[in-house]
Amino acid sequence: MNDLVTRRQQLITMRTQEKNRLHTERQKTIRTSIEKHMAYLDKQVAAIDAHPDWSAKDKIIQSVPGVGKRLRR
Repeated sequence: MNDLVTRRQQLITMRTQEKNRLHTERQKTIRTSIEKHMAYLDKQVAAIDAHPDWSAKDKIIQSVPGVGKRLRR
């Protein structure tokens, strides 16, 4: 489970880096490449979120009063 959490955080970090690059890039070809990479990273995060181990624990955590829903892209 720790490996999934670590990998998910790595993917989120990469997505943030790409988003920051997108804001500064003007060349269309590079912007398109960055957008494709961000879409790939989104799919990878979604795959981890759908993993049975992850989603089972997430449901338990979300059932605790005062714990909000994760923001999803």
